Amino acid sequence: MFLVTPFYLIVRGDNYPDTGGYFAKLPKDSGIYGIYHNYQSDANGEFEVTASWKHDGNNEELEGGTVESVTIPAGKYLVFSEQGALPEVVVTAWQDIWAYFNDENCAHTRLYNVDFEHYVNESQVDVYIGIE
Repeated sequence: MFLVTPFYLIVRGDNYPDTGGYFAKLPKDSGIYGIYHNYQSDANGEFEVTASWKHDGNNEELEGGTVESVTIPAGKYLVFSEQGALPEVVVTAWQDIWAYFNDENCAHTRLYNVDFEHYVNESQVDVYIGIE
């Protein structure tokens, strides 16, 4: 489990919202995450997307103001890694994820609790999908 601090963006929508422009505003080299949470049902229902960065709970940006944190729970996650140009690499990762979980022989079941993207660098994203 770790905490992240929301930054610029909380989107309520369905499927994959157009967030590329917002994520570009996040500070570079600060462990950027896109967290998908508060799912109402599954990938077809509404959920929230929060753009954020990882922190230890004692960062200076937490002092002197009200800051909301999102907790990424400990659990089992499948990781899908993709490399390429942003934001296309993120779309490719999600296409792979949907294909994997829509396969009738899929060995895993998604939880639709918390999933998250970790922007490793400007050309790699790791998407963590919570599973049973």
